[in-house]
Amino acid sequence: ALCGALSSLALFAALSRFVRPIAALALALAFAASHAVWFQSIRAEVYTLHAALICGALAVITRAESAERARLVAAFLIGLALANHHYLTLVVVPGLVALHAAIFGRAALDARKLVRSGAFVVLGLATYLYLPLRAGRAPEMDWGRPDTASRFAWTVSAELFQKSAEKPRGSLAEGAARAVEIVAADLHLAATVAAFVALVFLIALRKTRFLGVSLLVLFLGAIFPKAQMGFLTSNP
Repeated sequence: ALCGALSSLALFAALSRFVRPIAALALALAFAASHAVWFQSIRAEVYTLHAALICGALAVITRAESAERARLVAAFLIGLALANHHYLTLVVVPGLVALHAAIFGRAALDARKLVRSGAFVVLGLATYLYLPLRAGRAPEMDWGRPDTASRFAWTVSAELFQKSAEKPRGSLAEGAARAVEIVAADLHLAATVAAFVALVFLIALRKTRFLGVSLLVLFLGAIFPKAQMGFLTSNP
């Protein structure tokens, strides 16, 4: 529940960069009141923590005054998110990188700066080191027993869940359309229409086109896993 609240707060902070505070509040509340957020916020699952970390990175990128601070803090949050759910995080990284470039300029992402950012991603990923250290203490609950290289790799790769993932019933395009439909229904018609109109205007205007495309890439990355693996209405 705390992670769900933090993700909504971070989303409000990010949206405040682009729209009036009252509009940002309305959109953040629509997100917070959605069935998916409420459903996941009361489960012992990884999804609201993922939302909090990704929305946190989004807020840092959009609100930080310094390009370097935005890049490094966002990189650390991405590293933590990778340690929480690597697949859901990887698919949104291109959108976050593009958004950073749209706000601070492409020069803010030269090779040297990207290498430095990578170090902060690794710092976030270092939370994985807890697994073998804790496993070595023979705890009562020891999922995967990751105290050897092979068992550690099995645990962090989520191999068990890869085998149990549901296969999509249709094409990728059909899955994407279904995901968009569910998101639109969950966020309510007014918020969906407002977001769509704003995105169209951003892409249509030459000055904001790169920003609009970046936000579109971010959204497509967010719905891609559901489009690829199938959308379970019982697990939004």
